[in-house]
Amino acid sequence: MFMDKELMFAEEQSIAATVGDVLSENVIDLGGPDKGDGEPLEVYVQIDTSVDSAADGASVQFKLQTADALSGDNLDSPTDMIMTAALAEADLTAGTLVHLGRVPGGAKRYLQLCATLSGEEVTAGAITAGLVRSKQTNFAQ
Repeated sequence: MFMDKELMFAEEQSIAATVGDVLSENVIDLGGPDKGDGEPLEVYVQIDTSVDSAADGASVQFKLQTADALSGDNLDSPTDMIMTAALAEADLTAGTLVHLGRVPGGAKRYLQLCATLSGEEVTAGAITAGLVRSKQTNFAQ
């Protein structure tokens, strides 16, 4: 799997926070809205540090968001494009790959990843995320 630095949402970014949204440290600028046909890109999210909370009651939902404009360093009025279900912290251990799927048509100029935390405060957890042509599937046993 090849990763392009310009297509990374986060690199070992902490998602430890109170309940609410944690936005990716990077926004990807596509240069304009829906560029038409091209090579499909997959959203890649890897758990680098296991997600943990005090009473093991936290969950995380990952969302790919898009918008036409920025407000500071984040998207202005983002729209959710694709998302996971709320994933229990027990399923978010180091090395886990989270599947969001391909970037659908209709993307606006900017993309960001949002991790929505619920249940309780997340005290540990970090992710690496970005866009890739295809995800690695041949892992060592």
